Amino acid sequence: MSSPGGRYKLPPGAPSLDRRKAGHGSSVCQVNERLGDLVGVTEIGDLLGVSRQRADQLTRTAGFPEPVAVLSAGRIWRRADVEAWARKTGRLA
Repeated sequence: MSSPGGRYKLPPGAPSLDRRKAGHGSSVCQVNERLGDLVGVTEIGDLLGVSRQRADQLTRTAGFPEPVAVLSAGRIWRRADVEAWARKTGRLA
């Protein structure tokens, strides 16, 4: 089975990664919902209404939650942890 763009092969029985083919409640949708609970620096900036650069500065301040993972693409946090920190510090109503 080919991927949606035909660039690589999916193993037999693998769920489709094409969102147009993934029905509501499918495993792909469930994964996307869980990943929505994670945020990177860009999403933190969007959440707080600041630039990505300012968000990066804030993530390095004392009291900011520790990232749950550090990937080659950058650090990621739980959205709930960031929102709780933002409320506690008056940055989010």
